[in-house]
Amino acid sequence: MNVLHHNSLMITGERRIGKTTFLYHLRRALEADEGTEYRFFPAFIDLQGVSEQDFFHAVMSDVIDGVTRARRRSPLCASVPTTPATTAGISATTCSG
Repeated sequence: MNVLHHNSLMITGERRIGKTTFLYHLRRALEADEGTEYRFFPAFIDLQGVSEQDFFHAVMSDVIDGVTRARRRSPLCASVPTTPATTAGISATTCSG
């Protein structure tokens, strides 16, 4: 997973060829990866049908869900806010590892 640092990836393809399945496999691999100095907290964000007004709330809500999910899997993570995300007052999560 070291190749992901400083890179952007775009996954494109026809319908039903496994793009989403690939992303779920990637999430599991990143969550389980303990061999690097970086810690990944994958978050799936479906923006289809999200209005421009609700964009940041949708993104932050899904990011918090992703970090909360990681916290449940790893006792190394400090507390994560459990209230609904807003565009202000988001606190950072720290993990050692």
